[in-house]
Amino acid sequence: MKLTEVPKGKFCKIKSISAQDRYLKRFAEMGLRTGACVKVLRFAPLGDPIEVKIGNAFLSIRCENAGRIEVDLADKSN
Repeated sequence: MKLTEVPKGKFCKIKSISAQDRYLKRFAEMGLRTGACVKVLRFAPLGDPIEVKIGNAFLSIRCENAGRIEVDLADKSN
């Protein structure tokens, strides 16, 4: 499942990221890495970008980039 497919208000755990090196580095700097728990907070009115919470940080991610992140649904935040 892609991060863009996770319903609003649900938690997920990052399984893998398939992106160019420059995006991988930026994702890692923001805390988006394999094993991280993410909560999808909301989608913009036109669906792009999406807002997520990872740890204590709130991030807005373009759907183009969020679609490169594979996740599994999780029951709750760890």
